[in-house]
Amino acid sequence: MFQPILKETVEKVSGALGALFLDWEGESVEIASRDSSTFDLKIIGAYQGIFLNQVKKICHDLEQGSPERFKLELSQITLLNWVLKDGYYVVLLLRPGSNEGVAWQELSLLRQRLLLEM
Repeated sequence: MFQPILKETVEKVSGALGALFLDWEGESVEIASRDSSTFDLKIIGAYQGIFLNQVKKICHDLEQGSPERFKLELSQITLLNWVLKDGYYVVLLLRPGSNEGVAWQELSLLRQRLLLEM
């Protein structure tokens, strides 16, 4: 049910490598990838959950509210993360140099569609 929504986003965003829909434990609910390898994507997604939990803790400790989205930029990949609800989140993986404005817009649309299906 979620796979076509993720796949559409990956195909729309130039430079997108994959999209992941994950639960509160960092387990992949659904993955869409430009190639057939999803094992690395599952690991990346799980670590995004760890980062998200740490960011939540920092925000809570500083009394700044809950994080909604964040970006992790590495030398060979950029990860855009957006919180959904009930601990679920979505991650879009991009090649360096991808248009992040377009990617955030498409991720926003993806997020809205996933929330409607949840």
